[in-house]
Amino acid sequence: MPSAAQIMGEPIQLYDQTALLEMDLAKAQGYAILLQGSAEAPRPGGKLSKQSELLAFSALTDGNVIDACFGTLNSKEASEQAQRKVKDVKRILSDGVEVRSFPSVAVQAYAGAFRVVLKYQTAANKLNFLTRCFFYHGIKKTAIHELAESFAELQKAIAALAAS
Repeated sequence: MPSAAQIMGEPIQLYDQTALLEMDLAKAQGYAILLQGSAEAPRPGGKLSKQSELLAFSALTDGNVIDACFGTLNSKEASEQAQRKVKDVKRILSDGVEVRSFPSVAVQAYAGAFRVVLKYQTAANKLNFLTRCFFYHGIKKTAIHELAESFAELQKAIAALAAS
């Protein structure tokens, strides 16, 4: 069942950029490994086995990967709105499990997002007090843009799913 945003053609919020970009580096590495087998970007043409892909997709729909993307892992501090968004995203992703390429697109989107977080955190951690004043904003702006790019194909797949 498509959400009101999907019916109106608006993109679905699939993550909270602040929660993602503020994620601990070690956690981001863990999620990247969970979703794609390593923290590195896959080689061109390098794909997960069908079984690994389904396991990674299950981590999205049934695990806590989406919770981490909205910053709701600590339920005491999580807002009701964020928890609702997590449930909505998990439901939308679950609805696409039967569509042939949907699980792969979803896994690639979230794995790509964690690679962006790793790149962002690594670059930000290299800055000192002085360079942070001059370069942090540019690094963050680039990361925000790359996050949006990571989810572009998934947004298209969700729109197609809602249209069918």
